[in-house]
Formats: sequence, structure tokens, C-alpha cells
Amino acid sequence: MINIEKNISIDVDDLFGVDDFKALLYDEGFFYLIANKRNSKLGFYLLKICEKEPFTDNSYKYGCKERFFLISWENKLDIGDVNIHVREDCQWNDTEQ
Repeated sequence: MINIEKNISIDVDDLFGVDDFKALLYDEGFFYLIANKRNSKLGFYLLKICEKEPFTDNSYKYGCKERFFLISWENKLDIGDVNIHVREDCQWNDTEQ
């Protein structure tokens, strides 16, 4: 992943310990990434990475309220065919947490 404005790059697999990428989606300033391995363990891992501040895990300035891993499930399953879809009709309620 490369930040052209700041001329820096990050190695997503090294930074987050993920491997075996299955899907990638960009939507409204965020990258969503599904990986099948984290720290060499099989599982289902969904990351949300802010395009403006990919190194910070709580970039409230850009609307990124979740930490990097939205889902981090360790299991023994090898993921096959995966897709990511963004549901546009959902409303986020900041009071529910």
C-alpha cells in the first residue's frame, strides 16, 4: 500500500501479520481486506484501513472509528471464493457501542 501524498509505503502483511489475501475493496476513503491467515494461523480476518492514515488504529479525524481488524476469527477453515460488498443503506449510530 502506497501513500502518494506522503511518499511512503507500507507492507500490509508485515504490519498486520496477515497473509493469503482473498479480497480487497476500496470504498469512501477506506480499504477493506479479507485475509485467510494471521501470524501463520488459518482464520477469517477482515481489516479496515483508512487511506489517509493507514498507520493509526483510531483515526477519528477521517471517520475511522474501528480498529484495524473488524473481524478476527481463528479457525481451521481455508477460505475459498470470497467477495466484499458495502451496504449503502445502513446508518451508523455512534451511541451504540
